[in-house]
Amino acid sequence: MIEEEPPVRRLTARMRLLLAGAFALLLALLSSSENPSLPLPFLLVGLILLALLLIFRTRLDRYILGRFGSILAGCAVTFLTLFAVYEFINLIDDLAERNLPFTLVLNYLKYRTPWILTQILPMSCLVATFLAIGIMSRFNEVTALKASGTSIYRIAAPVVMVTVAISALAYVNQDYLEPYANQRAAQIKDVIRGRSPRSYGAGERRWVFGEGGRLYNFRNYVASPVPVLAVPGSGEFQGFSAYRLDPASFEIRERVYARSATFTRGHWSLRDGWTRTFEGSEESFETFAEKPFEFPEGPGYFIKEWKTPAQMNFAELKHFVVGLKRRGYDVQELTVDLYDKTALPIVSLTMVILGIPFCFRMGKRGSLYGVGIAVSLVTVFLLVFSTTNALGGIGLLPPFLAAWAPNVLFAGSGVYLLLRTGT
Repeated sequence: MIEEEPPVRRLTARMRLLLAGAFALLLALLSSSENPSLPLPFLLVGLILLALLLIFRTRLDRYILGRFGSILAGCAVTFLTLFAVYEFINLIDDLAERNLPFTLVLNYLKYRTPWILTQILPMSCLVATFLAIGIMSRFNEVTALKASGTSIYRIAAPVVMVTVAISALAYVNQDYLEPYANQRAAQIKDVIRGRSPRSYGAGERRWVFGEGGRLYNFRNYVASPVPVLAVPGSGEFQGFSAYRLDPASFEIRERVYARSATFTRGHWSLRDGWTRTFEGSEESFETFAEKPFEFPEGPGYFIKEWKTPAQMNFAELKHFVVGLKRRGYDVQELTVDLYDKTALPIVSLTMVILGIPFCFRMGKRGSLYGVGIAVSLVTVFLLVFSTTNALGGIGLLPPFLAAWAPNVLFAGSGVYLLLRTGT
């Protein structure tokens, strides 16, 4: 039986000074608009960890958090190793075929780690909850604590609070580390597969739809030779083509080609090119040495980075979705991906809230029973999550509901089951 220590009511002068300074710094940062480089999630994580330090200081809290933390670390390392071995097996043949150094795979796995952490955290948190609290329930430690007047809510509180901090860290990892890491991992994987590494800079986006049924293409973009003083897009587009399509039939009505194109003083200047127009059965052709054109799109429209949603943070993806929507494209699926970026970091907390009632009902069952229940719950959650995302992508569910419905449904079920559990 674990004897409960009375909480320390008085804080030392150093602790009070530290707490006051932390809150003063937080208020100063939040009220200042001159510190955009300090994102709120980092401050949120710091506050949560500070709250854990100040609130959960009893022997019971240290006992529960110690067991939960050690099991969580073990689960995370185990799942991370399994993912790494799977990725390594998929790449080992290409590595040997091209006689590439082994360090290339290690570099790939390094950049792949943030994505792997996003995948394994929910399962790790749920298994750690089952093993930490479930073992206490199996060996009658929960019964002893309840007999001494400690409710199951108080037993579960440290685990829930730590998972809140983990969810905040998961958001930081997903929004600030994972996008860039996914880009670098994709480039390294291209090298291992024998493909040319894709670029996420200006030269990659070479086919672009514009306004008024126009389609643009360019072979390459050469930035200004003075990048410090240059305006974005002030370089030269090589092999530039502009197609005007019929909105009804998508037939080409006009094509403008230029060996080089630049944007100066608010208009396009095309050099060494020609214009071909198709109007019914008539066709006209004209060459030019240099000619100005008034395309509605500026150069910045063509040199934007082209990334997948997993390679963009929340702000980038939101800007991308707004831009596509303004031009009349269907952004239903991308909007679901946008809301997924806020819903996915909370999955760990949802899994823990759902798993806690089962922990107190395990009784004398073994640890394998708890792991089996954890795997089953995660599997069901993933099925529901995939289903709601698919329904949201085809427009049968609003995007926000498609992303957040699984969290709300499973967390609500966990709260209901916990309220129905004897305290």
